Amino acid sequence: MKDIQVTIISESIKFIFGAVLLFITWGFGQKIIATWDAKKKRQEFDIATSTQFQHVYGDVKQVNKLWRIYIRSRNSNASSDHSSLFPDEKRWEILQKAVEVESRMEAIIVKLSTERELTEDEIRSLGLLRQVIQQLREDIRDNEVSTFVGVGSGYNLFNAMACNVAHIISKGKHSSKITTAQARDNLKSIAKIGSKALKEEASKTEYQNAYRLNDNEGSNNTEVDNSLQEWPN
Repeated sequence: MKDIQVTIISESIKFIFGAVLLFITWGFGQKIIATWDAKKKRQEFDIATSTQFQHVYGDVKQVNKLWRIYIRSRNSNASSDHSSLFPDEKRWEILQKAVEVESRMEAIIVKLSTERELTEDEIRSLGLLRQVIQQLREDIRDNEVSTFVGVGSGYNLFNAMACNVAHIISKGKHSSKITTAQARDNLKSIAKIGSKALKEEASKTEYQNAYRLNDNEGSNNTEVDNSLQEWPN
């Protein structure tokens, strides 16, 4: 009888221990699976955001090229081949495209502001890139030559800031600790970077190595208009 009781107690202890171990293992397993799923989803979101940003970058280049061609056609003689290709109403089509691109960039900035613990340098990069795209839209609106995105120090600045923002996205350093107040502060700090900061940044020596057409590429290259080469002093 005593042996039976010992056996029952022993088996009960084994059962309880096994059940507890199974429960703990199941709990940790579920946590690991949930963490992995969340990480996988964040990676998928980052890939989607990166793709969206690549499209924004390409579309900004497209808008700028169309606008520069339009400006040349506007300044050319009425008999020029370009003038027939770009009538006046094309300006509004280009402006609509610029507004669309700017809006998509704003959406990316809001996403990064609410999901990332941004450093001062990252905030500045986002703010400067935002300002470049905004400046392009305003130049088209005001029917003026765009001194950014095309060539010169503005060209170098745009590409540098675009690389910085692409790196911010690719790092994928999300934070669940971002509060609503922090997100607002991030967005506010980015929006505070205006045209004055943009001109000051473009005037730095590191951006002054302006793009020039290579003389060895042949004689068929179109010369860049002097008015499009540099940010005015």
